Amino acid sequence: MQVDQAYRLNKRASDQRWSARNPDYWNNYRENNPDYTRSNREKQRYRNRRRRAIESISSEIAKLDALSAENSDISGTYAMISVQDLLIAKMDAKIVKITEVSMGCA
Repeated sequence: MQVDQAYRLNKRASDQRWSARNPDYWNNYRENNPDYTRSNREKQRYRNRRRRAIESISSEIAKLDALSAENSDISGTYAMISVQDLLIAKMDAKIVKITEVSMGCA
Protein backbone atom coordinates (compact mmCIF):
# COMPACT_ATOMS: atom_id res chain seq x y z
CA MET A 1 0.00 0.00 0.00
CA GLN A 2 2.79 2.42 0.85
CA VAL A 3 4.59 2.14 -2.47
CA ASP A 4 1.75 1.32 -4.87
CA GLN A 5 -0.03 4.58 -5.73
CA ALA A 6 -2.51 2.82 -8.06
CA TYR A 7 -3.58 0.54 -5.22
CA ARG A 8 -4.10 3.51 -2.88
CA LEU A 9 -6.18 5.35 -5.50
CA ASN A 10 -8.31 2.24 -6.17
CA LYS A 11 -8.77 1.66 -2.43
CA ARG A 12 -9.85 5.26 -1.90
CA ALA A 13 -12.33 5.08 -4.79
CA SER A 14 -13.69 1.78 -3.50
CA ASP A 15 -14.11 3.21 0.02
CA GLN A 16 -15.91 6.24 -1.38
CA ARG A 17 -18.32 4.05 -3.39
CA TRP A 18 -19.03 1.91 -0.32
CA SER A 19 -19.61 5.01 1.79
CA ALA A 20 -22.02 6.42 -0.81
CA ARG A 21 -23.99 3.15 -0.75
CA ASN A 22 -24.04 3.06 3.08
CA PRO A 23 -24.43 6.70 4.17
CA ASP A 24 -25.85 5.91 7.63
CA TYR A 25 -23.43 3.14 8.56
CA TRP A 26 -21.26 5.11 10.98
CA ASN A 27 -24.20 6.88 12.64
CA ASN A 28 -25.89 3.51 13.19
CA TYR A 29 -22.65 1.94 14.39
CA ARG A 30 -22.08 4.67 16.99
CA GLU A 31 -25.71 4.45 18.10
CA ASN A 32 -25.49 0.65 18.50
CA ASN A 33 -22.05 0.70 20.17
CA PRO A 34 -22.10 3.41 22.86
CA ASP A 35 -19.13 1.97 24.79
CA TYR A 36 -16.95 2.07 21.69
CA THR A 37 -18.14 5.60 20.89
CA ARG A 38 -17.35 6.84 24.40
CA SER A 39 -13.93 5.17 24.41
CA ASN A 40 -13.09 6.53 20.97
CA ARG A 41 -14.02 10.07 22.00
CA GLU A 42 -11.87 9.83 25.14
CA LYS A 43 -8.93 8.60 23.08
CA GLN A 44 -9.42 11.43 20.58
CA ARG A 45 -9.41 14.01 23.39
CA TYR A 46 -6.14 12.49 24.64
CA ARG A 47 -4.60 12.60 21.13
CA ASN A 48 -5.72 16.23 20.77
CA ARG A 49 -4.06 17.18 24.09
CA ARG A 50 -0.81 15.48 23.03
CA ARG A 51 -0.89 17.20 19.62
CA ARG A 52 -1.39 20.61 21.27
CA ALA A 53 1.50 19.91 23.66
CA ILE A 54 3.78 18.99 20.76
CA GLU A 55 2.72 22.07 18.81
CA SER A 56 3.52 24.32 21.78
CA ILE A 57 6.97 22.75 22.08
CA SER A 58 7.67 22.88 18.34
CA SER A 59 6.91 26.60 18.28
CA GLU A 60 9.91 27.04 20.58
CA ILE A 61 12.28 24.88 18.51
CA ALA A 62 15.07 26.76 16.76
CA LYS A 63 15.33 26.60 13.00
CA LEU A 64 18.61 25.88 11.19
CA ASP A 65 19.18 29.58 10.57
CA ALA A 66 18.31 30.68 14.10
CA LEU A 67 21.92 31.20 15.18
CA SER A 68 23.02 34.80 15.07
CA ALA A 69 26.25 36.56 16.02
CA GLU A 70 24.82 37.09 19.52
CA ASN A 71 24.13 33.43 20.28
CA SER A 72 26.46 31.57 17.91
CA ASP A 73 28.62 30.13 20.71
CA ILE A 74 26.62 27.16 21.95
CA SER A 75 29.57 25.06 23.04
CA GLY A 76 29.28 23.41 26.41
CA THR A 77 28.28 20.22 28.15
CA TYR A 78 24.63 19.31 27.97
CA ALA A 79 22.38 16.59 29.34
CA MET A 80 19.69 15.20 27.05
CA ILE A 81 16.57 14.00 28.84
CA SER A 82 13.99 12.00 26.90
CA VAL A 83 10.44 13.36 26.96
CA GLN A 84 8.51 10.08 26.97
CA ASP A 85 4.94 11.35 27.19
CA LEU A 86 4.99 13.10 23.81
CA LEU A 87 4.50 11.23 20.57
CA ILE A 88 5.43 12.64 17.23
CA ALA A 89 4.68 11.56 13.70
CA LYS A 90 8.07 10.06 12.80
CA MET A 91 8.71 6.67 14.35
CA ASP A 92 12.49 7.14 14.48
CA ALA A 93 12.47 10.63 15.99
CA LYS A 94 12.75 11.51 19.66
CA ILE A 95 12.01 14.74 21.49
CA VAL A 96 14.51 15.58 24.18
CA LYS A 97 15.00 18.39 26.64
CA ILE A 98 18.57 19.70 26.60
CA THR A 99 19.85 21.31 29.80
CA GLU A 100 23.29 22.87 30.20
CA VAL A 101 25.41 21.20 32.86
CA SER A 102 28.21 23.07 34.62
CA MET A 103 31.63 21.51 34.21
CA GLY A 104 31.88 20.83 37.94
CA CYS A 105 28.93 18.40 37.70
CA ALA A 106 30.01 16.49 34.58
